[in-house]
Amino acid sequence: MKIILLLTLLLLSLSVRAADVLVIRDAVVPEKPPSVTVMGGFMSIENPTDKEIRIVNISSSQFDHVEMHQTLIKDNLARMIKQDALIVPANGKLELKRGSHHLMLFNPKIKFKSGDAVELVLTLHNGTSQKIVAKVMPATLDDDHSHHH
Repeated sequence: MKIILLLTLLLLSLSVRAADVLVIRDAVVPEKPPSVTVMGGFMSIENPTDKEIRIVNISSSQFDHVEMHQTLIKDNLARMIKQDALIVPANGKLELKRGSHHLMLFNPKIKFKSGDAVELVLTLHNGTSQKIVAKVMPATLDDDHSHHH
């Protein structure tokens, strides 16, 4: 009985530690006019472990749904391709930025303004999750996602 209890406690401590393994920096969501139903999300995701980590889902209770995308340019046309996962290489990082990998946040449930917080939950391939907060920042001309989808 003691062995089962010890194993259970060990597994619980490992899953809690694994849940916060990614280091998130500069998580931002550019501010949009209230009429815009799609917002972008950008950040730097660092993986300090020796194994690649796949983010298989991102969600937010503040939006209808969140999608992971990659912008690809072919024949001078930019296309956004929905991604099933974001791969963060071992001992490396993945930049979510304009013109590359990024998040699409659909149908905000509130009117966000500069300084607000967007709460996101990243679900990893091993079933653990990590909560992060992105700051709503003033928009620039490069931030217009209103024409997508």
